[in-house]
Amino acid sequence: MDKVNIRILDYIHGLLDQRESQAFLDELEKDPALKKLYHTQLNIHKALIQAPLASAPADLVDNVLLQVQERKSSTQVDSFSGVRNIIIGTIAALGISSIASYFFLPQSNNIESIALIEPYIQKLINSLSSLELIFNNPSVIVLAITMPVLLLLDKSYNKYRRKAYALNK
Repeated sequence: MDKVNIRILDYIHGLLDQRESQAFLDELEKDPALKKLYHTQLNIHKALIQAPLASAPADLVDNVLLQVQERKSSTQVDSFSGVRNIIIGTIAALGISSIASYFFLPQSNNIESIALIEPYIQKLINSLSSLELIFNNPSVIVLAITMPVLLLLDKSYNKYRRKAYALNK
């Protein structure tokens, strides 16, 4: 709100001292645009004062509390399902990255026993402390690509469930 409107409202509410009030009245007589704006504000003020007050329904508080409790219970279920979906997504991402690393690793050894997996695990452990893991390990790249996709799918699934929940109410 600009200074002119604030000054008009201060005058209407009686917040100006006698000197400021007199200066405002003098300015009102000289400026027709200010006078028109003052009368508009005064009419709005009078209309607001004369408007009948409406009271809230008697059961408003009960209805609001009931809705808050319903939302809390649905949020708890959604959070649990979100954690469950993240765990399932992580397991799926690890499986996909394992399969991709099997096919795309430079060594073309067939992994048929636990003893043959050991070099891969050792290589993973050795590369954990360097950026080599990120740039040279396809499983990490696949995981980095897969996780955002799974998160987007989870988000759209939760949005779909919220719509279905809202329609069932």
